[in-house]
Amino acid sequence: VNTLITAFKDNNWWTLVDRLYLFSPTSLAAAAYCAKSLTQITWVNSPTHASTGVTFNGTTQYGNTNWNPTDDASNYTTTSASCALYTRTSVSGVGLRVFLGARGTPDATDLVIFKDAAVNVLIYKAAHNNNSSGAATGMIGFFSVIRTATNNLKGYKNGTEDVSFTTEITPALLNVDAFIGAWNFNGIPSFHSDNEVAFAYFGGAIPAADQSSLNTVVEAYQDALSRGIQ
Repeated sequence: VNTLITAFKDNNWWTLVDRLYLFSPTSLAAAAYCAKSLTQITWVNSPTHASTGVTFNGTTQYGNTNWNPTDDASNYTTTSASCALYTRTSVSGVGLRVFLGARGTPDATDLVIFKDAAVNVLIYKAAHNNNSSGAATGMIGFFSVIRTATNNLKGYKNGTEDVSFTTEITPALLNVDAFIGAWNFNGIPSFHSDNEVAFAYFGGAIPAADQSSLNTVVEAYQDALSRGIQ
């Protein structure tokens, strides 16, 4: 933990994130804590905890971060927006499955990473609802999305760019709590996932040039806990 936090500070990422979840290997209660703010995730319907992460059931379980950027964001803005997670297992079945995120009012507030309902690719959104389909077919690893301008959104898998979306849009600030393991669809938990999550963050955009290094740091943390999968 100290090594990861030191790396975040040394690379100036610490000041960009609003919420940083390390998914402690010790207990579900410990896995709820945010390393940046010491706030806690509210686990709904007791997802399964193991030393390797937290697994959701795909139907009723999820985590409410209680983080709403409109009320509680010092770094997340409409032109510096990001979220990421490390998933050790793939989602099962067909249909749309959301790894983490939320949609408030209007729809353009989207912040989300999810598996497309029809094909085995990921969709990345940040501060807008335009679809940005990636090419990644593997549903395990470290995934992140960043928006750095009204015409610049990128999605990454394991530190490598998966999608670049340059359409000019009018972004909007998310105004509901972000969930992990489901989509907070304007107050309704929807499109639950059943993967095992071992890391997540929300906040301002960590630069594109740093995404490979960020992946290396996150993977080193997972490897130190004997749960890395890259």
